[in-house]
Amino acid sequence: MLGIKHAVPGVVALLLWATAPSVGQDRPATPFVEATPESQSALDDGLAFLAKRQTRKGNVGNQHPIAATGLSGIAFLGNGNTPDRGLYAENVRRCVHYLAQKQQRNGYITVQGSTMYDHGFATLFLAEVYGTYPDADLKDTLQKAIRLIETSQDPSGGWVYAPSPSGQSDISITICQVMALRAARNVGVTVDEDVIDLALDCVLRAQNPDGGFSYRIGSNNWGGGSSAYPRSAAGCCILYNLGQYDHPATQKALNYLETHREDSGYYFYARYYASQAMFQAGGERWQRFWPRVRQELTSSQGSDGSWTQGVGGPAVSTAMGCIILSIPNRYLPIFER
Repeated sequence: MLGIKHAVPGVVALLLWATAPSVGQDRPATPFVEATPESQSALDDGLAFLAKRQTRKGNVGNQHPIAATGLSGIAFLGNGNTPDRGLYAENVRRCVHYLAQKQQRNGYITVQGSTMYDHGFATLFLAEVYGTYPDADLKDTLQKAIRLIETSQDPSGGWVYAPSPSGQSDISITICQVMALRAARNVGVTVDEDVIDLALDCVLRAQNPDGGFSYRIGSNNWGGGSSAYPRSAAGCCILYNLGQYDHPATQKALNYLETHREDSGYYFYARYYASQAMFQAGGERWQRFWPRVRQELTSSQGSDGSWTQGVGGPAVSTAMGCIILSIPNRYLPIFER
């Protein structure tokens, strides 16, 4: 079972050393710094913003409250907080309480207007927090949420907006469910292997020759079959979460991400998954990718600690921004290589 590392909350600046090429003589190693004072300050301000937006009921904001609360909970965990320790321990507990209260009898975590996107983010949070806090009631909530994901899988291998098969698979929604499944399996929740195998087949069929991923596969390629950066970042993450670290499809996806950066208005969605994929890749890919994204985030944050680019509202964008900046902490099992 993997749980959040019990370390003193806060970023431990981790240095990965890359040796610069020699030209005629040896040169000293050049340090690759993952966390900087600026990125830590941005992370602190972002978390404070999310805490202020959380209501007494536990939801973070009122726009997409299931997704925003689940992502905010992950952001708090990613900075070393758990339900019983850390500056935001109470906020984590309230996130858990709110999402548990919104779970239906069939396991679906939902409010009016929410989708499987929201359910996937909420379930991922519950799995990550269960790794730090093995509470029986929490496990029951998590297991029911996982069963809902399993029973709503389409025969084509993925998932769509509603928790029922439709003859199609949406790659952008499928990644949310796959990450939740992997996180749950990490903490000892049984996950149907047939579900995993079918999901892998789905994402492999969705990959285009250029290494990117189509939007949907199945009976109707609604939305087009061409590649795009946001869903290709998601597709690459699916492969990593399904254990395909060295698969040729994974390498093709990484190559696509390094040569395409158009986010089509989905900045945080794209960077959220691309950052995880590049971190998993490690080495030179991560070292090329990370400084630019870190600079983008630290320079675009609002004075109140929020980010507002893209869709989903400030709570979703800010939570994703905080999760990205917390990757160097390596507190979350889902980020472990």
